[in-house]
Amino acid sequence: AELACFTLFFTLHITHDPLGEILIEFGDTPSSALTLEEFMTVDLEEEQDPPSFKVARKKDKERLQKLLEEEAESLTELQKQIEVQLEKDGQRRKLSQSCRGKIEEEQDTNKFIKESTFGVVRDIMGEGVDDPEEEMILGLGELFILRAPSHFSWPTSRFVPKYAFIN
Repeated sequence: AELACFTLFFTLHITHDPLGEILIEFGDTPSSALTLEEFMTVDLEEEQDPPSFKVARKKDKERLQKLLEEEAESLTELQKQIEVQLEKDGQRRKLSQSCRGKIEEEQDTNKFIKESTFGVVRDIMGEGVDDPEEEMILGLGELFILRAPSHFSWPTSRFVPKYAFIN
């Protein structure tokens, strides 16, 4: 058995440092508690990975965990940015809806004013004037002259102020 171990060492050219590491790793396995005879005859029920393999697996798991945490942090940051943008969009929608409401209210008010004004104008136009073909010139001195079209007649008593000139 000693010759086999020596041949193995000689063939692999194992130096002292790696051999020490291998023996230390072997000491961490359940097989290390067995004697040489037990080791050759006893068949252990459970399999064991070499300790260096376990260490490498542990390092891989740690790296994977670290990557997952970094991804989670970046996803949380992205999620925060998305939520902020959604809040801004929600505020914009609320503002645009309130603006639309104000615009619609203003449009309704303007529509009401126009309709009521047209109603008053129609009522006034329906009263008639003595001479509908008469053309009126209204103005304030030499600065402003307004010619009313001949087909549109204004009753002078309602629309012409006392200081306006009628020609």
